Amino acid sequence: MAFELRPAAPAPALRGTVIEYRAYRLDDLSPPQAEHPSACVPVIIDLGSGWHVATPASGYRPARMGGFVAGMHDAFALVGPAGPALGVQVDLSPLGARRLLGIPMHELANRAVPLEDLLGREARSLVERLAEAPGWPERFAILDAALARRVEDAPAVSPEIDWAWRRLVASAGAVPVGELGARLGWSRKRLVARFR
Repeated sequence: MAFELRPAAPAPALRGTVIEYRAYRLDDLSPPQAEHPSACVPVIIDLGSGWHVATPASGYRPARMGGFVAGMHDAFALVGPAGPALGVQVDLSPLGARRLLGIPMHELANRAVPLEDLLGREARSLVERLAEAPGWPERFAILDAALARRVEDAPAVSPEIDWAWRRLVASAGAVPVGELGARLGWSRKRLVARFR
């Protein structure tokens, strides 16, 4: 089985929004893997044969997808290649995903959504440019430029939400939401609504 994984850091302007890029190539079929919950929103930009994805929201019924965005999960998801796999996984912070994708994160919770459903023609154009690029360094540069444009056009996250998210991450989720709201002078309900 030929397998290649190449991680790369995003451009400095994307730090805090993009956690990491991971280019991949897998020549042989492999069984679906359990993807466990994490504090990132993976964006799969597929240049290969697509994926079989089964999420908690689908009742673990697999769907075939090309590129997709997986929302944050509270249970595992199953993901396996539909054939030879080639592409890039872009791991976004939840606040970065909210800015770049332009939708509330609760709409993606426990789901996987085709990339074109979220980005339309822009997704197709990005895939074409990545496929035509001669190598991974050029592909990472294309991603940096495309995502930097989206960040420039996206509304900023409020300082209060940024602060609350950083506290949640630093405590590994141990700080009660009510405590964060109290520190901000907000009700728990208001804080939860703002995170959506």
